[in-house]
Amino acid sequence: SSGGSTNPQQESAFLALSKSKEDAEQQKALMARAAEVHRAEELSQNGLVVHAAKYFVEGLHSEDVSIPLQFWVRSGRLLLPEHSKSELMGFYKIVPIARPGVPWWKRLLFGIKTTEQPLPKLHVRYEFRGEMYEITISDREKLDLPSRSAFHLGSSYVLK
Repeated sequence: SSGGSTNPQQESAFLALSKSKEDAEQQKALMARAAEVHRAEELSQNGLVVHAAKYFVEGLHSEDVSIPLQFWVRSGRLLLPEHSKSELMGFYKIVPIARPGVPWWKRLLFGIKTTEQPLPKLHVRYEFRGEMYEITISDREKLDLPSRSAFHLGSSYVLK
C-alpha cells in the first residue's frame, strides 16, 4: 500500500463525518438565538444556565455543544434521554466507524479489537440557583440537570 492513499471505506467514513459536522454546525447556528433567549430567561429566574459544554472523545476530538444544551433547557431543567448524544440536533458522530491504520497482525498481537471504539463523553459546566456545577457522563447515559451527581464548584458569583 502506498504511503498517502486511503481505501474507499476510510474515505467514505471521512466524508460522512465531515458532512455530519457541517450539518451540526448549521443546526447550532439555527438554535443560537433561541438558546440565548432561554439563557436570559433562566438567568432572570436564577435557573439553569449552561456555561460550557463539550462532547468529546478523550485525546481525539472535542466539540462545543453549549448552544444545543442551553436550547433544550426548560423551566430550570435539562433532560437528555439515554441514547447516543450524536443523534441530537447540533451534535454529530465524532468517532469514525472504522479504526484506520491498524494492521491485522497488530490487532492480533496486541488484542486490539476493530469494533472497540473509544466512547464519547459529555462534559457540562452549569449554574443553578447561584451555584456552579460540573458533570461528565458517558455518551449513552441519561443527563438530568440539575443533578445530585454533579460536582459542586461553589458560588457562581465568585467563579464567573
